[in-house]
Amino acid sequence: MKGSAGFNFRLPSLNVLAGALFAAFVLTPQLAAADASNFLWSIEREFFLNSPRLQQVAMKVRIAQPSALQRWGWVGADAAAHYNDWINTLIVPSELTETLHDASFALKPWSQLRAELGSVATVRSGTLFHELAHAEWDLYVEQAATAEDRELLAVFKTQLPSFHAQLGLWTRRLLASELYAYYRGDLLAAIAQDRIEIEMSSGLDDRGTCRGQRPEARVRDLYENISSYLDRAMPQFVYVQGKEVNLEAHPAARQALHRALARHAQLTLAPLRDRQALRARLASDPLLLRRLQACVHPKP
Repeated sequence: MKGSAGFNFRLPSLNVLAGALFAAFVLTPQLAAADASNFLWSIEREFFLNSPRLQQVAMKVRIAQPSALQRWGWVGADAAAHYNDWINTLIVPSELTETLHDASFALKPWSQLRAELGSVATVRSGTLFHELAHAEWDLYVEQAATAEDRELLAVFKTQLPSFHAQLGLWTRRLLASELYAYYRGDLLAAIAQDRIEIEMSSGLDDRGTCRGQRPEARVRDLYENISSYLDRAMPQFVYVQGKEVNLEAHPAARQALHRALARHAQLTLAPLRDRQALRARLASDPLLLRRLQACVHPKP
């Protein structure tokens, strides 16, 4: 997600009333009650995360599809997802959503995304997590809802000004939210990519189905990466409304931000330490072992 993690679409010239009118006239025909819950539950289950506050976010954020916005040329047709903080709405392409019996939209769970998209699902899931992180920032972190939020905000307040010269006066206010979302999205994408690679080493393809028959159902890993996920998630660059911000321009500030983001993620998501820890958890995961068992060739 070191490129364009979302639409980077904001409404800087609109006031709150205009934002409400925008929702009414553009999004209403395709708007639905929030349902990111299945996606989040699947992310927690598949990647061994713990994110109860994101479940609260899911109850407050609406889901919309962007076809009208794309048809009018307000956003690009290739955008993966976008959270609009004016109207608390996650705008998601149809390929990442499913329509429920009441005509509302839901984010597809990880297993479905993977079955349909293969390894591309790691990027798409990271993007969805990135945009949900924007919503979490807007609804909780920026409001200093918890002690860990306040601790993170204090570091951001002292360290982010080091990078303000790379941005315009207006876009500087968006840097904190973007950095937070990039970190969370890249964290998830790294874990998701590792899980797919471990399963492929164990006999599955990138969509989770058998890749030929195996002599035994065993979790294996042909690669080794002992870097912690909290370290791997820290970006070198972030993009704010298309403007690149080079975080390596000020190494001390980047290091302080990295420590603060890692601590906040550890307290609020409790991710596994690294790829080795993920492999160990997968080695005893009954759902995965049953899938691998189906790939074992019958004994003569």
